[in-house]
Amino acid sequence: MKSTNSSLVKKLSEKERSDLWSRLRKENKDFTDLCDARDEVVRTIGYHDIVKRALVAELEKWDVKVEKMFGKLVEKEKKWK
Repeated sequence: MKSTNSSLVKKLSEKERSDLWSRLRKENKDFTDLCDARDEVVRTIGYHDIVKRALVAELEKWDVKVEKMFGKLVEKEKKWK
C-alpha cells in the first residue's frame, strides 16, 4: 500500500500537493502539531550543528597551541640531555 500512496503523490502536481497539504493542516490539529514539532526539531538540529562546528574549530585552534607548547618542552628536554 505504501508504494500505491507514493505513486499517487508522484502523480499530483505541485499545486495539488500544496492544496492537500494545506487542507490537512487546517483539518487535522494533530498533523499541524506534528509538523510544528518536527520543524522545531529541525531548527534545533541546525542550531546544534552550528554550535558543534564552532566548538570543533575552537578545539582545533587549542590543539595547535597545545602541540606548540608541548613541542617547546620536548625541545628543552632534548637540550638538557
